[in-house]
Amino acid sequence: MIDKRVISKYLTKALVTEDFKKLEYLLEYIFSHDDKSLANYIIEYAERNSLAHLFHKILDEKKFVNNELTRSLNFKARFIHEYRDYFNELLQRLVKILDKEGFEYIIFKTFNNLDIIDVDIDIIIHPESYWDVVKTFLNRGFKPIDDLEKTYATGFMYEKNPIIIDLHTEITVLGVPYVSRETLFKHKVKTRYKALNGDFIDIYVLDDIAEALVRIAHAIIKEAEIKIEDMSMVYKVVKESPEELLKLIRAEELIPALTCFMRNVEDVFEARFKSLDEDEENILWTLSCPKSEKSYMPPYRLSRTISIVTLFHRVYKRNELHILLKAIGNLKYRRNVAHIGSLLLKNF
Repeated sequence: MIDKRVISKYLTKALVTEDFKKLEYLLEYIFSHDDKSLANYIIEYAERNSLAHLFHKILDEKKFVNNELTRSLNFKARFIHEYRDYFNELLQRLVKILDKEGFEYIIFKTFNNLDIIDVDIDIIIHPESYWDVVKTFLNRGFKPIDDLEKTYATGFMYEKNPIIIDLHTEITVLGVPYVSRETLFKHKVKTRYKALNGDFIDIYVLDDIAEALVRIAHAIIKEAEIKIEDMSMVYKVVKESPEELLKLIRAEELIPALTCFMRNVEDVFEARFKSLDEDEENILWTLSCPKSEKSYMPPYRLSRTISIVTLFHRVYKRNELHILLKAIGNLKYRRNVAHIGSLLLKNF
């Protein structure tokens, strides 16, 4: 009997390290066993990580088509392709508006090495531009899904498009910053994005080191969940520029976030930061950061206690404890899922 945890470990490692030859081998191996239980497990893995399109593409290229696994993956992959169409249309519209109006921006935590499409496009602007950007969006047909007074992070949707634009002036949890805006704008770079129609558009994103920083902080503090695309983006930086990442992590007082992140991915990364000093290492034990209960299959879900302690550590080190009071007042701005659904129904 095949151990599903072993399969999951090797699948995750192949994806995170972008070893697609090994990924092909693993999927062929799984296919050859024609094990319904294992097939269902792989379908669950693909569904939880939005990877049906990638798995199906590999099996389709190998001519494995008449099989329960490939049929199920094909069904799920179609939805992902539809989302990619929506994503590309919205991204092009968004960038065209921002460039035409001359707004400085950075798109972050949106692109990844595995071509996974998320439910939103995250963009940060300067606070002084907020109301001008909002007015521009409203004039161009975008609908707000949050109270516009929630100026640190406000969501917008456009017509029938289910992708959300999250407009940030700070990177926060309930209005409490967990990465400084100034740091991000120092790491802004221009890149070219190839849309589905073949057109290239110039967009502003974070460099790899700052992108890894944001993904680590967001995973531990905001979501208490480490996704496979987070691991993929961080892995590259840990391998290529560990000292630069560590320098940025220290400057942002995010060592607890880094140590917790690394503890949960150590079996996949097979790497650690040798330059962490003893005091920094001890933070990990102070946090008592446990591994995810289902650590054999991403996303790795963590205790919310870790999020709270890590955020508290950051604001304490930065002498910003007073801003924690913002979180209480900002509870009223928690996003209303029913409101988002009603917007989609109206536009459809």
